[in-house]
Amino acid sequence: MFGIGGFELILIFIVLVVVVRPEDLPNVLRKLGEWYGQLQRMYYALLDEINHPRS
Repeated sequence: MFGIGGFELILIFIVLVVVVRPEDLPNVLRKLGEWYGQLQRMYYALLDEINHPRS
């Protein structure tokens, strides 16, 4: 969807480790995963609405 590759994921993880305390990291990753899932659902719902408009 966003074209994020392995290098970008590693870079994001390194930045998270530097910025976020290690004990908070699981909660931050969980929240980011929830946001990403919501963003994906909204994106695909929008695509579906554009491709199959309801009259």
